[in-house]
Amino acid sequence: MMKQIAGILVLFIALAGLSGVAQAQTNVLYSGSGDPVDCPVASDGSIGSIAVNDGLRSNAARCVTDLEKFKIDLYKIGICRSAPDTTNPANDWESKCAFIFDRDTALEVEVTTASSVDIASYVDLSVLTAGTYTHAVLMIGNTLYAQMKKQFADSFVGRSGYGTGAGSFCYSIDGASYAGNAPAIADLAVRCVDSEATMNSIGDFGYMAKTQVNFNGSTSKTAGDGAMVYLMADETTIATISPATTTRLAGVIAFSTSKVIDAGTASVNLGFQLTDQGQVQFSTRSACADASRTSGTEACINAMRNYGVGFRFTVQ
Repeated sequence: MMKQIAGILVLFIALAGLSGVAQAQTNVLYSGSGDPVDCPVASDGSIGSIAVNDGLRSNAARCVTDLEKFKIDLYKIGICRSAPDTTNPANDWESKCAFIFDRDTALEVEVTTASSVDIASYVDLSVLTAGTYTHAVLMIGNTLYAQMKKQFADSFVGRSGYGTGAGSFCYSIDGASYAGNAPAIADLAVRCVDSEATMNSIGDFGYMAKTQVNFNGSTSKTAGDGAMVYLMADETTIATISPATTTRLAGVIAFSTSKVIDAGTASVNLGFQLTDQGQVQFSTRSACADASRTSGTEACINAMRNYGVGFRFTVQ
């Protein structure tokens, strides 16, 4: 049975289309708990009209949409019979989890809407035994790379350097890094121009990076989707904040429905989700305040990056 599974294991991408339903203006104020609001989707698939209150840092003004591409450095995928230790999942995950993907050096995985990634040669399904599995664990590098471009109904300010620095077509800048919640205009990780054609002529659309070393003074947090995320110094050790020792992230994800592996199991599919895994972060503070921005713009866009790392595991 396990050989049969191993022969067809492929990393699949979960995709979903746009709703195609026009939305009224959406305020993107975020309280800090639960999920941010969904970015409104216009009938043509663009981002509908958005309202951003003045004086907001980007962690308080955001909406969720779809990613176009993302990259991670993948170390581990484990499937667990029960939840690992909540203080440090590495304390007992060896006894609770079967690690079907386990590497000392990371495998760079790129996920796109146009292709799937075959990691079957890196996966060992012989470690799976019959039983009920309730959780998954992932260990990835602590820098995540996201790529996104969106047409907006409103005009926004992006990084300075081309024209006015403002426009309604915004995109992630290749090689840019997340610069905090209230960056200067020159440090925004997004450029906003008048059209996709202008973006193509500039030629700097690509992956922006976000390196995670601190969860507001904590080494763990609960993600919006309920997953627990931990800062790790190495494969087994929780990181410290000062000095910063984070090199990896460990995530513990509870399955909405337990997964049963038995003699009748024909296939196992695992994948990463792009749908609802992107976020647009706005800023209306400091250099991006209403009185300081380019006239006629709604806000700065600080970043267009991943919201989480959506993971899917199914058995058939």
